[in-house]
Amino acid sequence: MRNPTSEEYQKKVLARISKNCVKFKGTRSFYQFGQKTFVLPRYSKLLKNKDYFFSIPKNDFKKFDPKVLFILFICGSEERVFVLPAKHLESLLDCSTATDGSWKLNIKEKSNYFYLCKSGENKTKISISEYLNNFGLLNASKDNIYYGNDTKNLYIWAEEVTENNKYYEGATTQIWVNSYERNDKARKKCLDHHGLNCCICGFNFEKIYGAVGKGFMQVHHLKPLSEIKEKYEVDPINDLRPVCPNCHAMIHRRNPPYSIEEMLTFYKGYNS
Repeated sequence: MRNPTSEEYQKKVLARISKNCVKFKGTRSFYQFGQKTFVLPRYSKLLKNKDYFFSIPKNDFKKFDPKVLFILFICGSEERVFVLPAKHLESLLDCSTATDGSWKLNIKEKSNYFYLCKSGENKTKISISEYLNNFGLLNASKDNIYYGNDTKNLYIWAEEVTENNKYYEGATTQIWVNSYERNDKARKKCLDHHGLNCCICGFNFEKIYGAVGKGFMQVHHLKPLSEIKEKYEVDPINDLRPVCPNCHAMIHRRNPPYSIEEMLTFYKGYNS
């Protein structure tokens, strides 16, 4: 059985985002998702040096506002995709030379930590671990949760609950993870009850970062949302838990996700 081509991997990932992804006219590789969101899928197999190699076409890239453009770095398969906002690439690209009309980049992994750097050197790099399979960013952009200069909701995870007037979730859209109608009131009620410490490792953003971290914490849905096929009324206290981005990423290292109890066992066992 032959392995899929890079184009076939890209098509698989695009199909999981939306059935309505269309190639943007005048470009070779860019697709439109929603009215004001654009994606550039890039694929690389794992190289002998354990890196992934990608090229970004400079001229086409410059045609788009980086606030509404996302790069999909597909690393080896559709199960490992970094959904990176183009805006977060600017500092790296500004100090890179575009040879043959393209920027050359590498994704490297070290102890489950991922970073993106210029091909051939590691001095200038950006952390990208939080973007692994984070397709919720695309839906947030499509729904104008993140647009313009507003970055407060940039980090939106698959299981977070954002926006709506009633505490309802449902109406699934099948992507790599399921995207649902979400609401911010349920998230706030969860955090008001359970507090702003991660329920696994105890991390508190305000204690570490001061005022800039005040009120920030991600929310994890205890019941896998993929099991919910119709709307239901979410209970913010019983269905949701506060988790930091690191623990949240580890929860979703497996499908189905690890439970809070399993994560506590891992954490306490390793740190005891």
